[in-house]
Amino acid sequence: MCMHKSNLINLLSRLDKQEFRKFGKFLESPYFNNNLKLTELYNVLTDFYPDFESLELSKENIFRKLYKKDSVIMGTMYYLISEMESLLERFISIEKTDPLEQEIVFLNELGKYRLDNYYDKKYKEIKKKISRAYDPKNLLAFRLAEINRFHKIEKKEFLTKKDAFKSEWTEPIDELFRLFIKNMIWNIELLSNFKQYFSKDLKVPMYHEIMDYISGSGIYENDIMLKTAFYRIKMIYESDEEYFFKLKDLIKKKHKNIPSDLLEETLAQLNNFTVQKMFEGKDFNEEQFQIHKLYLELMFKGNKDLIPVDAFFQIFSQAVFLEKYEWANDFVDKYGKRLESRFRNNAINYSHAVIQYNFKDYEKALKHLSVIKNFSYVHYKPAVKILQMKVFYNLKLVSEAEDAAKSFLQFLRNDKLLNSEVRKSYLNFTRYFLKLLNAGSGNRTSKIRSLKYSLSNDMNFITGKLWLMNKADELDSSSGKNKISRAI
Repeated sequence: MCMHKSNLINLLSRLDKQEFRKFGKFLESPYFNNNLKLTELYNVLTDFYPDFESLELSKENIFRKLYKKDSVIMGTMYYLISEMESLLERFISIEKTDPLEQEIVFLNELGKYRLDNYYDKKYKEIKKKISRAYDPKNLLAFRLAEINRFHKIEKKEFLTKKDAFKSEWTEPIDELFRLFIKNMIWNIELLSNFKQYFSKDLKVPMYHEIMDYISGSGIYENDIMLKTAFYRIKMIYESDEEYFFKLKDLIKKKHKNIPSDLLEETLAQLNNFTVQKMFEGKDFNEEQFQIHKLYLELMFKGNKDLIPVDAFFQIFSQAVFLEKYEWANDFVDKYGKRLESRFRNNAINYSHAVIQYNFKDYEKALKHLSVIKNFSYVHYKPAVKILQMKVFYNLKLVSEAEDAAKSFLQFLRNDKLLNSEVRKSYLNFTRYFLKLLNAGSGNRTSKIRSLKYSLSNDMNFITGKLWLMNKADELDSSSGKNKISRAI
């Protein structure tokens, strides 16, 4: 009987190499396991780690390896698998429990043992650690305060007029309120993202009450996690540019105090905000580029870190848009080799084609584009098609340019992967591109002026709008002197 889909195998396959080895040592400990067959079972399963895809991974084969018998007793195998699964669950629970949580449990026991001096010393140590730890929902701080209050009660330290304002008595309430505020702020942020991307009419419960309290009380001033979340919400929910700049400044100054996953998420939200503002028609291009540089500086300190292909594409595209060609070329040389292998061909050849195009070496640009045989990232196909259209235009290969544009229109109509707004911007570019070809082929002043007027007054986001307007201006200024001839 196959074991591939069992809970035991699914769990084992999720362990990294270090965790897998530690689980083996865990099984060798007589405190946790006194069944030597489970250690033998682990050793047998080691041969199948990490994929566990071999056809030999069956209960019958494993039993024969363990007991050296041809006849298989399935009840024994079910028992061994069940026992190992239980021990694996316990191992994972121990491994993944925050060490501070374990210290808090130990502190609670110290209080019960009435080892008061030991307790007081340990309490101060834990409190100091928690003040520097990642406690996003304030659970650790609240539990510590509760344990300390009950410990004081056990010591019979009841309130008197003299010590009525001891912090030990009120601290749990303070921490409980902070727990409420922190949990509310995380939920408000989640709903704010839903509101931005899925439903503009979504009502976020207690939004104004919580945000007004946080703003007025200054509760976030000494809590970097709460402050980051507060700024993010104000930026996202209210589309507030002031908090974009506050958040960017906070990241620059305090990034060492923010966990890497939260830091990366915050940088992504800063980038998304710049995109939103650009869709609204505001010039946030340089701001986006600064966020990109900050992302590279903070998230890729190690030489072996892989860069996500979507980040690579966007960072390169923005640098080129801002005509920072030397920076873009250095970026491709440095980070292109840090892409996953399946994306590398698309990314590096497309990027070099763009750079050659902007240096007006159109033949080299086409050569780089011709090397790209498949599109492993959804945004490279439209990017390559648009660049091909521009190259054909500049080489005055009108038929090729027209064929490429019509083929691209058909692709956009059928594509289901691109975001609707992005697809719309590509469609806008391609339709105007065909109008540009039409105006240029006849070199009719009326058509050229009509195209320029339409482009200038179109408030929709259009990919390559500046390029289209420049080419229309060139046609207008040539006034029939430089007709684009159709290639035969």
